[in-house]
Amino acid sequence: MKQVTVTAGQTIYDITTRHYGCFEGIRLLMEDNPGFGLSTELVAGQVVNVRYPVPALTKTNQAVVRQFESKNISVNSTYKYIPNGNCYVAPGYVNPGYVGCETGGNNYVNPGYVNPGYLN
Repeated sequence: MKQVTVTAGQTIYDITTRHYGCFEGIRLLMEDNPGFGLSTELVAGQVVNVRYPVPALTKTNQAVVRQFESKNISVNSTYKYIPNGNCYVAPGYVNPGYVGCETGGNNYVNPGYVNPGYLN
């Protein structure tokens, strides 16, 4: 087991991709970090437990992690972290706390996901 420190904008999916090399590692991340779920939002500076050495979860996940390590690659989707400059998502487009369980059947977007009036 080792501990990694979250950077601004990282998600549990980013941590999983970087340190397990595949999405299948999400289950391990949740097991090793009590209280984590699929909608857990991380904060910059938060410490997260990840398994080390990397377990074999798929045919290629360990090789993916070795590649990330050898090239010093960090995975960061910059969730809720929109720097100044050219952005694809305008400020105010997404409501805070939109990540959660889907409650409306087959809806892919929960009510409240997009702020009213975002299209001009």
